[in-house]
Amino acid sequence: MNKFVALAKGYCPVKTGTLRKSIRILSISKKGYAGEAGTDVSYAPIVEFGARPHEIVRHMKDGRIQTLYHPGFEGKYFMTKAAAILKRGGI
Repeated sequence: MNKFVALAKGYCPVKTGTLRKSIRILSISKKGYAGEAGTDVSYAPIVEFGARPHEIVRHMKDGRIQTLYHPGFEGKYFMTKAAAILKRGGI
């Protein structure tokens, strides 16, 4: 599991470092052969899998409504890449 965490942190994109620092082992089986790793950062799934283009509607204090278009972005798949490497027997 430590190898997975290290790989995931290595593939994780960094802006502030919060997401990377939050990746950790969540649980390990009694025999140590299986486990679960992850993060509790709310935006982690968006970074992992990306976001589709969408509109953002803001209600201004003066009563106006502002609509913004977010172009979306492709996911970084940092956890998926780490799992794939370990599954192939890497490291």
